[in-house]
Amino acid sequence: IHRDIKPENILVDAQINVYLIDFGFARIGSHDVAGSSVFKGTPGFIPPEQMFKPTNATDLYALGATLICLLTGIKSTKIDQLQDEDDPYLIKFRHLLPQVSLRFIGWLEKMVQPKQKDRFTNAELALESLKPLDVIRVPAVDFSETVLELKANRLGEKLTRVIIIENSIPDTLLEGKWEVGSHPQDPPHTPDNHAWIS
Repeated sequence: IHRDIKPENILVDAQINVYLIDFGFARIGSHDVAGSSVFKGTPGFIPPEQMFKPTNATDLYALGATLICLLTGIKSTKIDQLQDEDDPYLIKFRHLLPQVSLRFIGWLEKMVQPKQKDRFTNAELALESLKPLDVIRVPAVDFSETVLELKANRLGEKLTRVIIIENSIPDTLLEGKWEVGSHPQDPPHTPDNHAWIS
């Protein structure tokens, strides 16, 4: 257990190899690698249990907080700006990542859950859950209804239906066109003229 994962302790070389450094607070089994009586960890990157009984899920909280800094551009010294007023261990970041897929957001929120039982139990499970996820949110149109069935009760009756169309990504514009399927009552000489639709 490293116990001090944060942006400053992660290095990347020219070949995009990633290195985790500073094992001064690390722990192997039940023994500290470096003996110290001082508090271990960096505020904003430590879950509640780290002060008493760190586990394999402890470093995942710090890794999640590190990823939040990377994705949002928040400096590690400013991560307290994302902490909940009522629970300083709860990091709120979803509103800063509108372009990131909701499934990845959910994965990252699970990484930084204040309660240990709500996080992944170890890095292997976290990685397996991450592999099938897309990080970037792909624009998609969401229709309130995909099929409309309108039936009139009398001749000349006008039927209306409201369809709500939503874009999954704010501040983006999707383009498309409507097409109406053929109907047995459409005139054969003007198949694209649907007199029954106004």
